[in-house]
Amino acid sequence: MKKLLILLLIQGIFIQGCATVFKGSKSGVNFNSEPPGAEVMIGGMSKGITPLFIQLPSNRDQMVELKKAGYRPETVYLKRETITGYVILDIVPGFLLAWIPIVVDAASGNWYSLQPEEVAVKLEPAAGSAP
Repeated sequence: MKKLLILLLIQGIFIQGCATVFKGSKSGVNFNSEPPGAEVMIGGMSKGITPLFIQLPSNRDQMVELKKAGYRPETVYLKRETITGYVILDIVPGFLLAWIPIVVDAASGNWYSLQPEEVAVKLEPAAGSAP
């Protein structure tokens, strides 16, 4: 019994949250536009031109604007969602010391993912301009 308690204590001290170990703090998102070549703006900063794959922090919602000269800009909202599997994996292996990986993953925001992972936007021509 004493060995079991020591083993559980060691597990609790050294275990990291599953999402922290396997996923990390970012989510990959693909951006595509029709027509291609739209600028992807997040927080007023350009992140690149479509088609584009970027890693974004997954611990908060993101507002993304796609814009191209001669077209109306489009705004897309990426919502953070909890990945239930990581929450379960944090709790099940060490039910006596489950608070350690839960605290790690919750505090870091690593058990979140941004949705949607694929963004495809059809840009409409701006009024009075020919594409």
